[in-house]
Amino acid sequence: MLLNVGCDLSDSSVFSGSLHLPLDEFTGSFYERAFLENRIVVIRDLKEETLHTRAEEAVFQGGARSLLVAPLTYQGNMIGTLDIASPNPGQFGPRT
Repeated sequence: MLLNVGCDLSDSSVFSGSLHLPLDEFTGSFYERAFLENRIVVIRDLKEETLHTRAEEAVFQGGARSLLVAPLTYQGNMIGTLDIASPNPGQFGPRT
């Protein structure tokens, strides 16, 4: 699930505007890389990247140019990712 794709916070719920995608939609994505490698992934400019998944394309179409994807763990188990996007290229430092 991508919460509030497009950064529209005008509705009262963080889930408004969310995009629900099956896990196989993330195969080969920046999200999967952060999850599998258990590390933060920084994309300096989405416009310069080959977007492999609908999830990545949705973030880009929502106006994001740079992206930080951090793995989330709970009691030692991976449970998802935290994604922070910016409309400005290079917002989160060098690519990792």
